[in-house]
Amino acid sequence: MKASAEVSEALGVDKGDNVVRIELVSMLKNEPVIYLETYFPEMIGEHLNVEDITPGLPIIQIVERKLKLRIVRALQYIEPDIADSVTAGHLGLVEGVPVLRIQRVYHSANGEPVEVAILRHHPQRYEYIVELNAGLDIA
Repeated sequence: MKASAEVSEALGVDKGDNVVRIELVSMLKNEPVIYLETYFPEMIGEHLNVEDITPGLPIIQIVERKLKLRIVRALQYIEPDIADSVTAGHLGLVEGVPVLRIQRVYHSANGEPVEVAILRHHPQRYEYIVELNAGLDIA
């Protein structure tokens, strides 16, 4: 498929360049929890097959293993979004319902973007918890 403006910016490719897209729905207790769209530059994505996907194993780990790439960092954006008709259909929602959107861009050891993952979470089946701890160094 052709890279959209958002995907091309994240992957460092030109808008309209060929990219490989994988679409998945994560289930928990037989209910949809996450609708995932993940994009790869063509030179990476052309090496992936549906048979490579293993439930419970992040796609980026499959890419690391299969292509012998080392992923050293990811940049994550978390924001509210509205379910479009595709997202609503996959998550069993009504179009227009608020969802949590996470975009993650994974980078290899040489700094190149390898994957952009766009996740949309069902609003009643996801929670985000962060534990913050005070420093223990007391002078």
